[in-house]
Amino acid sequence: MRYPAIIAAAVLLASALAAQADTIRTVGGIGVNGTITDMDAEGLVVQVEAAKRSIPLADIARIECEKFPDLTTAEGALFRTRNGSAKPAADFERAERLYQGLAAKEGATPWLKLLSQWRLCQVYAESGRVPQALDAYLAVAKAQPKLAAKVKLPKPNQGDKANADMAAKVEAALKTAGTQAYAAELKTFQSALTLSTGGAAEGSVEAIREMRKSANPKDRDWAAAREIEMDFGEGKVDEAEKVYDEMATEWAERSPADAYYWKGRLLQEKKTYMSAALEYMRVAILTPTADKNRTADALWRAGKVMELAKAPAAETTKVFQEAVTKYAGTPGADQAKKELARLSAAAPAPRK
Repeated sequence: MRYPAIIAAAVLLASALAAQADTIRTVGGIGVNGTITDMDAEGLVVQVEAAKRSIPLADIARIECEKFPDLTTAEGALFRTRNGSAKPAADFERAERLYQGLAAKEGATPWLKLLSQWRLCQVYAESGRVPQALDAYLAVAKAQPKLAAKVKLPKPNQGDKANADMAAKVEAALKTAGTQAYAAELKTFQSALTLSTGGAAEGSVEAIREMRKSANPKDRDWAAAREIEMDFGEGKVDEAEKVYDEMATEWAERSPADAYYWKGRLLQEKKTYMSAALEYMRVAILTPTADKNRTADALWRAGKVMELAKAPAAETTKVFQEAVTKYAGTPGADQAKKELARLSAAAPAPRK
């Protein structure tokens, strides 16, 4: 028996199999090599040699899958948008388009469709498209109910015309959710929808204050922000400042972006414009990826208050342009784009 030949063949076969292995990159920088086989209640199931592993969704930064090159490309594009892409808008659009294609792909494996819906839920949430995020979330819930319980829905936008339609979808979904674990997230989202359309009604105020006692820090953040917004809407700046002061220490320790942003909003209401601009720019400089929608909104607001403080037009234009270039597709970027068009129209014609 020619052992060297057999060994050489085995080495070649092992190399070929290794080259075809899928790789899951974790947020901690670890690469897990194997073959993706499914998605279970914990996350992505990977066959690693003779054993199977479930990698939690929250631990996954990027996936490389030779069998599905569109998935690898989408994952790479999304990863770049979160880690200093040279063309974030183009990468974000490419990732979204590819995930949409994979989710709708005829005959695609169930895990691939489910994974794509999960990613779409993130993509839509990050770009402020809450109705689309809800649709993707409900698709995940239908395919793998326990997995959906580990996915968080974005908070609805105050006064969004789509909120009524979303409320109807959530009500219908809750009728079939029963005791499934994801029903709790849907109920929280339903409460947020109610509050987003409830104005300053006393019931809404009480519900918000009750939510501020929640054990979930994200619920506390959202409720405090809504209460501050409502106080601003009624001209109760002192009341809004009290809420901010109650949350300031918690935000500074756990969510600096919230601390900077809401301090900026408070200073803007007090007409301390350049100080407000400084807080908004801290959001963009110190916590640029904590929440892309908020960062874009902070840049737009920074430009607005800089104008009110009589800052040079070139400086305000630069701030608006940063929102448009780095955070395309967000509501803040859309507002900044309108400001740029206004400034361009108002600029004096060059001398001939």
